[in-house]
Amino acid sequence: MTRPTPQMQTRIALRFLLLACGLIGAGGLLAWLLLCVWPPQRLPRDGKPVTFPIAFHFSTAWLIAVSVALHGAWTSVRIEKQPRFRRCLRLAIVFTTLFIGVQTFGLAQFVASLPRDSYHSSTGPGAFVFVFAVLHALHVGVASLFLAWVTVSAFADRYDHEYCWGVTFCAFFWHALGVVWLAILATFAITSGELISIQLNG
Repeated sequence: MTRPTPQMQTRIALRFLLLACGLIGAGGLLAWLLLCVWPPQRLPRDGKPVTFPIAFHFSTAWLIAVSVALHGAWTSVRIEKQPRFRRCLRLAIVFTTLFIGVQTFGLAQFVASLPRDSYHSSTGPGAFVFVFAVLHALHVGVASLFLAWVTVSAFADRYDHEYCWGVTFCAFFWHALGVVWLAILATFAITSGELISIQLNG
């Protein structure tokens, strides 16, 4: 690990700002493009239960991919495999961008599918999922900033097998986000009766 000079610290800060803005901006652009191709349509529900948009299945896969990539980065830096460590971080950045874009698109589709009456829109399982999905998205924003900082620091030779606390924290933060998101999906499936209907139809 190299000790940063003031000039290096300035470069790291600037690269962090550019990477963080680029990551979130690219995710937002992807969401906008998806919404242009498949605009959300607010249709009457006719008593039908709220269902997850297909986009949530894809975003879940991207979230798992981020977690796997960061776990690979964490294990690589601990055994001083710096090239693999940086490759894993690059993959995590790409997967995070895809997750942000697809998840934002999925949230827009999900909001359009919520019931219009005031009772179900505030007390139904859809309302629960929407609130927790937005809270989850806020945490993803913070986690993306962590990931951008760790990536920039890694390419400035700031991590090795002796000092990798930032990588460890970032990786396990993303693992926790994945577990929370899967818990939200499972809770929605139970409260909306989707599991019961699947068992009855099966």
